[in-house]
Amino acid sequence: MNTPALSSIRVRLLLLAACLVLSASQVAAQGAAPAAAQTGAIAGTVRASGGPVAGAHVSTEPGSRAATTTRDGTFRFDGVPAGSRVLQVSAPGYAPSS
Repeated sequence: MNTPALSSIRVRLLLLAACLVLSASQVAAQGAAPAAAQTGAIAGTVRASGGPVAGAHVSTEPGSRAATTTRDGTFRFDGVPAGSRVLQVSAPGYAPSS
């Protein structure tokens, strides 16, 4: 049995990671906060060919943040320190993706 992959999320995650980096660089450019206090947010929607995926597990690497998607497939991490992150996504009935 072929398990569908959550591959459509990859492009969205790359865009979200770019937004996080841009948010952090804007704070740095303004000089408003010391390096340790620079944070941003990562938010998105987990989708498969059938639409949003509710109950998917989304976690960050590095870091220990994790969330479960809502009924409409959305998730959000606030207060994420500046830097690159890889999001790992898994859901029952789907092959894991990162």
